[in-house]
Amino acid sequence: MKKIVKLFDWFKVKYTLFNLRKNGKLKGLRNSIVKNPDRFDFKKVYIEKYCRIECITNYGKQNFDSRLIIGENTFIGYNNTILCAEKIEIGNNCLIASNVFISDENHGVDISGGGYIFQPLSTNPIIIGNNCWIGQNVCILPGVKLGSNVIVGAGSVVTKSFEKNTMIAGNPAEIIKKWDDEKQTWIKV
Repeated sequence: MKKIVKLFDWFKVKYTLFNLRKNGKLKGLRNSIVKNPDRFDFKKVYIEKYCRIECITNYGKQNFDSRLIIGENTFIGYNNTILCAEKIEIGNNCLIASNVFISDENHGVDISGGGYIFQPLSTNPIIIGNNCWIGQNVCILPGVKLGSNVIVGAGSVVTKSFEKNTMIAGNPAEIIKKWDDEKQTWIKV
């Protein structure tokens, strides 16, 4: 038990504890870009350096009522980008490795609509369940819903939703293993 306590103490010292609700001010985010934190809803979340976390409120003539919700004890690694124009919800006890991109918005793609930068944004909420592990360099696109206990392999591009207790990988991501409750192990699909 003492080893576990020492490990947790080391973890608290090494990583910055970000508690948005403490006195209504941001605490601890060094070298990161944070926009519209009043639209965030989380506490006891560990966020490493060099992250960009943004709730978009307007783009061109569009206005958004964006909301970013992150559950307790979630760890967000170095250099991550989270862009929210509608709603992104990340569950409790999630591990998000470095260089991960999560966005619930996308630019219009109408060729006759002028430059893409001038086209309206489309949005579709993202939900990531409890106890998920998102590997290094993963990209999670609008509309994705990941059930609890999903593991996303490094370098994956997640374009669709996946049920709980699955391991996914690839570009585009597909199920590679499922958890077998009876055998208490991952089974290759």
